[in-house]
Amino acid sequence: MGALLARSPPMSGKTSLSQLLEEHLIKNLGIRVFRISVLWMGFPSESWTFEEKFHLLMGVTWIKFREECTYIKTVLIVDEAQI
Repeated sequence: MGALLARSPPMSGKTSLSQLLEEHLIKNLGIRVFRISVLWMGFPSESWTFEEKFHLLMGVTWIKFREECTYIKTVLIVDEAQI
């Protein structure tokens, strides 16, 4: 398992880059991609956990997702992670 952190000033293309990466991984390599934005999870002032919002947004629990990743090639792209 690895991680790639794209960090740069606002409006410099990080989200566009993640969308292009997602498209490439799916079309050319047949890899399952989950791309989420922490913005979709609500403002940090709300009371929530990543696991709760992940389940709500993706329709699978975080534990089940991690289990599936042991036998399905998967990339998780998290946008706006600074929130």
